[in-house]
Amino acid sequence: EDIKPVINGAIRSKLVFDALVDAADRVISETDCTPEGVQTISFLNGHKITFYMANRLLRIAEVCKKSNSICRTAHEYSFLWKQNVNKDETAVTITILSPFFPLSSRSEPFIETVYNIIDELNQKQTYSEAGLKFYLTGAELDMYAEMKKTYGMFPLLLGVTACTVFLLLAIFLRSAFVPIRLALTLLIPIVGVFGLSVMVYQKGILNWTGWGSVHSDEDGFYWYVPMMCVIITIGLALDYDVFLIGRVMEHRSAGYDVRAAIVKAVAEVGSTISAAGIIMALAFSGLLLANQTAVDQMGWILSAGVLADTFIVNTFLVPALMSLADGLSWWPTKMPMENLITLDHQEFTGVGSPPENEANNGIDNAISHSPNNNPDLVFEDYRDRDPFSRMLRP
Repeated sequence: EDIKPVINGAIRSKLVFDALVDAADRVISETDCTPEGVQTISFLNGHKITFYMANRLLRIAEVCKKSNSICRTAHEYSFLWKQNVNKDETAVTITILSPFFPLSSRSEPFIETVYNIIDELNQKQTYSEAGLKFYLTGAELDMYAEMKKTYGMFPLLLGVTACTVFLLLAIFLRSAFVPIRLALTLLIPIVGVFGLSVMVYQKGILNWTGWGSVHSDEDGFYWYVPMMCVIITIGLALDYDVFLIGRVMEHRSAGYDVRAAIVKAVAEVGSTISAAGIIMALAFSGLLLANQTAVDQMGWILSAGVLADTFIVNTFLVPALMSLADGLSWWPTKMPMENLITLDHQEFTGVGSPPENEANNGIDNAISHSPNNNPDLVFEDYRDRDPFSRMLRP
C-alpha cells in the first residue's frame, strides 16, 4: 500500500513524535527489545527525543561548525534524521533490532507481538484521523510469512499426496486393503525417525559425541527441514515397500500361502533392498559433513529414515502386517485358497534332495577310481546309481 501523508505531509509535528514514542515504548515493554534496540527519530542513543528537542537539534546542526559535544550531538541527530525520514518528510522508519538470532524459534512470538502492537496503533482514532499508518516489513518477515503460508498448506499437500499415492497403489496392486497396510508401515517409521531426531537435535542425546553435526540446538529444526524430509521419506519408503509387496503378491497368486509367499519374497529381494538402502543411507549421510544446521538435520533424518525402512520396516513390520487377514487383504482380487504351497514344502525344508556337496563328492570319488580318471566313463554309471540323478533324466 502507498504510505499516506501524515499531518499534511509534515513529519515535524508533535503528534508524529508522540506516536513514535508510543510505538517504541510498547515494543520495548512488550518484547525483549532494549531502548538501544529501537532506532528512530524519537530516540537517540537510547534516550527519548521530544518534538521540541528534535527541532532544536536540527537547527543547531545547520549552523554549528564547532566540535563541542552539543554540535556533535546535533550532527549525530541530523544524520539519524536523514537515515530515517524520506526526502518529502512524509514517512519515517522505526528500526527494531531483535536481541536474539532473527531466524530462531523466538522470532515467531516476537513478530506476532509486534503485529498486534501495530494493529492496535492503527486503530487509535487520534492517529487514524491524522492520517498516520504503521507498517511492518523486513527480510525476516518475508521468511516468516512464507513459513506461515507453507505450514498452512502443508496438511493439504500431504493429504493430497498420500491419497493420490495410495489410490494408484490400490489400482496397480488390485487391492483395496494393501494401501491401508502401507499407511501403517509409513506412519510408524516416520513417527519413530522424527521422534529420534527430536531427541538428537532438541534433547541432545548425542551431545556427548562432540560431533557438531548431531549437536542439539535450543531452536530445534529449521522450519523447512521436516516438510522436505517427510515427502522424501515417504517416497523412499513406498519404493522399497512396493518392491517387496509386489513380489509377495506374485507368489501368493502362484499358489503359495501367505507365509510361504512372504518368506520366498524376502529371500529373493531382501538382499537387493538392503543393498539399495545402505547405498542411499551412505549418500544421505554425506550431508552430515556440511557443518550447516539445516543440511545436517536433513542428512540425519533421511539417513535414519532409509535405514529404519530397510532393516526394520521391510524386514519385520511389512512381513508381519502382510501375514494378517490373508483373504481380506487382497480384496477384491481373488487368491487361490486350496492346495497351497506352505513352509512345510520341500522347497523350504530341503527334504527330499541330497545336499549338493554330497553329490559332488560322490562324483569326484567315482572319477578318481575310474580307469585313466576319465569322467565320461563314470557319469552314466553314477547317474544310474544315484536316485537324485535319475530324477533329472529326460
